[in-house]
Amino acid sequence: MIMSESCAVSGPAAWACRPEASRGRLYPEPESATRTCFQRDRDRIIHSAAFRRLEYKTQVFVNHEGDFSAPA
Repeated sequence: MIMSESCAVSGPAAWACRPEASRGRLYPEPESATRTCFQRDRDRIIHSAAFRRLEYKTQVFVNHEGDFSAPA
C-alpha cells in the first residue's frame, strides 16, 4: 500500500502535521505524478549521508525489506 492510499483510507494521525498549515517550500519544485511531497522528503532524509552515518551509532531504524513479520 502506498502512503497516499493509507492516508486516504484512515486519514493522518492526530499528531501529524497538516499540509494546509504549511508555509510551503522555500524553492518551488515540479509536482511528481507518482510520489507525494512527503514521500520525496522522506526519501531525501533516509538516503542522506548524515542520516546514514547515524544508522549504527544511535537508535535509528531503517525499514529493510523482510524485517517485519506479522504476528501469527
